[in-house]
Amino acid sequence: PRGPGRIASLLFIAGVLSIGCGSPRPAPTPADAQTIFGELARRGGSVTEIVAGETGCGDPGLVANAIRFRLRAPGTTEPATVHLFIFRNRSSFEAAAESVERCRSTYAATEAGGPAGTSDPVGSGASGEVESVAVGTYRAFGAGWPPELRALLESTLADLAGSP
Repeated sequence: PRGPGRIASLLFIAGVLSIGCGSPRPAPTPADAQTIFGELARRGGSVTEIVAGETGCGDPGLVANAIRFRLRAPGTTEPATVHLFIFRNRSSFEAAAESVERCRSTYAATEAGGPAGTSDPVGSGASGEVESVAVGTYRAFGAGWPPELRALLESTLADLAGSP
């Protein structure tokens, strides 16, 4: 039967399919902290001492995006502190670049073996050069990261962000 109802139905289905196929793919959203920690653990990392809202520098504008935790990578014996910032999209990530960099600099000067007489009041074990990672919609920094930790963190975040 080729009645007007069938033709209208076919046109409707064709329209729906063309809309679905022709629309741009929605931008991926960042993985939440639990997903990140689960993936780090799946890859052999150990995550402990998780504190939401801890920026490493006291910047109230970054609190909603910040999580501090200790991470031990496979092949290492000591965990190191990671300050992770998760942004909801690329524009938020880019807009916060200067704030996170100022925060990293403050952390380096005050808690990561900066000028003489400074200490690490939160007991993060920070010492040495401050490392940083910026992938997808994630930024992270911390001091004294062994190469294995940096590689684990960077590859995990890149995979979760869909980045190469």
